[in-house]
Amino acid sequence: MMSNTTNNNFIKLPTGPVDWVAAFNDFMDKVEAGRTILLTAGETLAVRDCFYIKAADGKAWKATTTTPCHGVWQSTSTAAAATGYGQIGGTMTYASWTWTPGDKLYSTAAGALTTTATNYQVGYAISATQICLTPFTIDTKDIIKGDGTAGRVLKSLKLTIEDGTNADTIKCTTASMFNGDAIGATDNVAKNATTGSFTLNAAGTALTIELADVVGLLSCAIIYNDSALSFVPLPAVTGNDLVITAYALDVGVDLTTIAAGKSIQVLIGYITSG
Repeated sequence: MMSNTTNNNFIKLPTGPVDWVAAFNDFMDKVEAGRTILLTAGETLAVRDCFYIKAADGKAWKATTTTPCHGVWQSTSTAAAATGYGQIGGTMTYASWTWTPGDKLYSTAAGALTTTATNYQVGYAISATQICLTPFTIDTKDIIKGDGTAGRVLKSLKLTIEDGTNADTIKCTTASMFNGDAIGATDNVAKNATTGSFTLNAAGTALTIELADVVGLLSCAIIYNDSALSFVPLPAVTGNDLVITAYALDVGVDLTTIAAGKSIQVLIGYITSG
């Protein structure tokens, strides 16, 4: 009597006469289909249900929109506490499917396959009736969430500060690096004044960039500085605007002095409400 391997269900060849053709074809069919694992069902699972392995008990449960999805159930209807096979890779075919090739597939709240996106992709469609399983989870701890409000937009801009035409002024320009706000060159930005979309404080240490709906900051770094003075650009959000304050050894430094005859470029990552 032949037995099978635990997870992939391959036939183990017995001693004595063997139907080599049947054994080989069974093996190749299972390799072609994809990797499976033997699991105990935590609840009733039907064939083609999306499933995940619950950490609390190690059993297979129906996946939802908020759980991981580790694969698609391969066995026929499996009662709670019974064992069956979950497919975690390879391809699966079902004649009644009507996918569009390239569709990304996820789990519904009831454990059915769907094209409605969640953080837990199951795979993608190869044809109308065949899918490829590539279970993938976006770990929520790696997502930049800002304040957790839906609709937030990540943006990045490059701020260029140069010497202004007039004495004790600067010329400012922003360029979009990723979804960012582009503001054309604005010359003669003076201290204690607003010029176009830029305001420089009386000391010349803080430059406000007037934008819309800024709600958070991601990063701020100098990417080019040909002046003789090293400084740190400290970013902040005031109202809905970005404010960049120049510091050297914890002391504010005058941007009109830093930029005199020179050029500085600062890369800023930020979040807007829309």
